[in-house]
Amino acid sequence: MGILKGFCKQCGFCCTHVQFTIPTTSDALEWSRARGIQIVQSNEQWTELRMPQACLNYQSDGKCTLQDKGKPQACKEYPKNMIEYWERHGMDPVLSLTEHCGFKYVST
Repeated sequence: MGILKGFCKQCGFCCTHVQFTIPTTSDALEWSRARGIQIVQSNEQWTELRMPQACLNYQSDGKCTLQDKGKPQACKEYPKNMIEYWERHGMDPVLSLTEHCGFKYVST
C-alpha cells in the first residue's frame, strides 16, 4: 500500500495517452509489440500498456473543454483513483506514473 504526494502539473500527458491493463499472454504481448504499443510493466497475470490517444475534449492549448461543464470524476481524481487498481493487479504505481506527472507514489 502507498499514498500519492505532489500535485498535478497540468502537463496533459494523462489526457493524451491511454493506459490499460490486459491479461498477460504471449499472444497479447506479441500483439502489443507488433503495434508499437508501449508495455509499461508486466507480471504473470497482467500487462499494463500505454499508447498515445488524445481525449476528444483535450485542446491544443492544454485545456479541457469539459473543465467547467462537468469534467468526468475519473479525470478529476486521476491518478489517486488508480492506486488501489494498480496494487490489486500487482502493478507498481511508480512505473505506472510517468516522469511528466507531478504526483509521486510513496510506499507506506
